Amino acid sequence: MINFTPEAFQKLENALDPTDIIRVRATVGGCSGLSYSMDIEGEPNSGDAIIGMDGFKVCLDPYSKFLLKDLTIDYVQTSYGYGFKFGDAPNDTVSCDCVKSTTCGK
Repeated sequence: MINFTPEAFQKLENALDPTDIIRVRATVGGCSGLSYSMDIEGEPNSGDAIIGMDGFKVCLDPYSKFLLKDLTIDYVQTSYGYGFKFGDAPNDTVSCDCVKSTTCGK
């Protein structure tokens, strides 16, 4: 299950209509493992897992459901900016140590 910190949950709850669905997705991100995204959708796709939150719903495709198990999403504000921050997903075991690639994120 995906977890939201209280700050992230409050931001989403305040920004969404009760009929909105948040899609959280994991995609392959070059040599550095996974990239995460979060989008608003009107309805889930066939085969999606639906997680009911108090005030909104989250959907995950089967691939993302496995990879993002126990992922925590936070909302942070710093002097550099603000936004949702995805924690490390336990099933994201790919990393890159090449230090030469411009696509490395870890």
